[in-house]
Amino acid sequence: KNKTEINIQDEILSSDDEYYSADEGPEFDRYCYTCKQSFKYPYILKRHHQMK
Repeated sequence: KNKTEINIQDEILSSDDEYYSADEGPEFDRYCYTCKQSFKYPYILKRHHQMK
């Protein structure tokens, strides 16, 4: 595996504090492409993905 890939994966897994900071951040953080649904907060989207 290449190193950047691993780093990106780490960032995704360790971005909890990022998700719980209000609703700042780009729109794609709050949009589920699988079910074409937009959420108000990134952490709701994250929870939504975990429930699948």
